[in-house]
Amino acid sequence: MWQRAVVVLAGPLTNLAVAVLIIAGFALAYGTVVAPPVIGVVAPGSVAQKAGLQVGDRVVSLRGAPIDSFMAIKLAVATHPGERMDLVLERGGRQIPVSFTPAVKVEVDRFGNSQAIGFFGVAPASVERRPVGPIGALGEGLSETGNIIAMTVTGLEQIVTGKRDARELGGPIKIARYSGEQLVSGWQPFVSFIALISINLGFINLLPIPVLDGGHLVLFAIEAIRRKPVSQRAQELAFGTGLALVVVLMLFVTFNDAGSLKLFGG
Repeated sequence: MWQRAVVVLAGPLTNLAVAVLIIAGFALAYGTVVAPPVIGVVAPGSVAQKAGLQVGDRVVSLRGAPIDSFMAIKLAVATHPGERMDLVLERGGRQIPVSFTPAVKVEVDRFGNSQAIGFFGVAPASVERRPVGPIGALGEGLSETGNIIAMTVTGLEQIVTGKRDARELGGPIKIARYSGEQLVSGWQPFVSFIALISINLGFINLLPIPVLDGGHLVLFAIEAIRRKPVSQRAQELAFGTGLALVVVLMLFVTFNDAGSLKLFGG
């Protein structure tokens, strides 16, 4: 049975490995950005200023998770627009708890694509790009891949709970459109986009939905626990349900794509 599981895992893991190697390659070639979680700028009138943050404050934790870089702050805030968050500051040897709600900021790129992100109004005290060796680059690739998967999980959760517009979901048409836009922007954005798509393909295939690789792995796990195969009838029901779910999702994202391209007019 484990042999079948390995075969099923090979596809998604290959997708993730490709992304890790691409990100690691960029890190090896250009180094990695290092920015300690110390506040260097607090924008006047921003959420951060109203929450009482000051220049020189060090962010110790955010949403209950330890913080070791400013990029982690930016990522957490950006992916939770309009959601109340808690952080802990270190100031003068004291730890100070702070609660705030990131402002919702709509960013529009040069191609007219818009996205709602959380905005706090702070900048790091220092930012530098440091060279890394092969091991460090691989670590950067694994870390960044994990961050992108976490962002994907957060985005799906927000769509399911209604915190984000379901129209943000995209399918083949939108992927093709974004691919063209990234290619026009240069080979580096295009290769980075390939890494992003590869991560999402690997992640989606591992979801526990019948007909996807993750669904097969769930059935293998059930079989291992029960020590006998799942009945043919149960497998047919599971795969039928999974197929229907995937078809509905594909139709939904295709209509989303068509709507974003204004194929229906209006």
